[in-house]
Amino acid sequence: MDKISIVIPVYNAAKYLRECLDSVAAQSYENLEIICVNDASEDGSLEILNAYAAKDSRFVIIDEGKFGSAACRNIGLDRATGVYCICLDADDFFDPEMIAKAYAKISQSGADICMFPYYEYDDKAQKKLGVKGFSDKVRVAGDVFCAADYPDNIFTFINGSTWNKLYRREFLERYGFRYLNVPACNDLTFTFLTVANAEKIALLSEPLLYYRVNLDNSITSKRQRTIGAAMEAVDKWKEGLKQTGRWDVFRKAFMRQAFVLLRVDYKFCGREMRETLKRQIIDYCSGDDWHGFKDIDFEIFKLEARKSGKLRYWGQLLWLKLRKKLGGI
Repeated sequence: MDKISIVIPVYNAAKYLRECLDSVAAQSYENLEIICVNDASEDGSLEILNAYAAKDSRFVIIDEGKFGSAACRNIGLDRATGVYCICLDADDFFDPEMIAKAYAKISQSGADICMFPYYEYDDKAQKKLGVKGFSDKVRVAGDVFCAADYPDNIFTFINGSTWNKLYRREFLERYGFRYLNVPACNDLTFTFLTVANAEKIALLSEPLLYYRVNLDNSITSKRQRTIGAAMEAVDKWKEGLKQTGRWDVFRKAFMRQAFVLLRVDYKFCGREMRETLKRQIIDYCSGDDWHGFKDIDFEIFKLEARKSGKLRYWGQLLWLKLRKKLGGI
């Protein structure tokens, strides 16, 4: 059996860490290298990691300082020796057949990436919610395909997160793919660029991962501290498409999903930053790369998560300004 490297960045994850590590250690596919990168945790996470490493030689613990989740993933990938690799989050947990089924699919198909859906898991209610992973607005033919077969909407189809994807490590090394070192959205550029450049992508239909939602930490407050990360991620994604010669193929798909990501920044920004961010987004989307795009089929800045009529008004106004700037899309 080929070795598979699992990379897990860990920062103050003690509350969930044992369940995560137990579900990794219990995988039916046993030839694993489990690389846990401690990010200067202060809640006892490192002690938990060391305890697991003491009883299971497959665990490799790296504890070198404070880096951030993107840098921790990159450190883990640099250390990885497996034929395939996957980056997981320390507050999620996994079906015991996840690795076995993903490995079977990627190895049999010869794909560079194997993607699978996941359950959203309500942490407070302690129950599964819906299945996520792929957009039902886009259909792909078959369970092995190439992104270039869907140049207009491939980035809308996939989930931009990294943890529901098993990668061929040689593919990542050939292109030098690594995570963007920003405090949020750091996996989006990695995910979209790998998908754009993969020769084959394999799909599984069975949910194999439990992604926690409704955690104690406020997503909104964290997002407010990282405003601007989405724009930086979008810009690096665009640069990456150009550098790998994929821009002309995926320009339309990029613009569709890029607007959605920029909307995330706007939706979560504080009142004091809203006007500045509006101006930045409008200016950014007025560049030559965006000129003439007139085929977006949804309202980019619809603020469905905001109930205030005033906020909805500003969202609509921003969208109208963008339409005017971009030539009436």
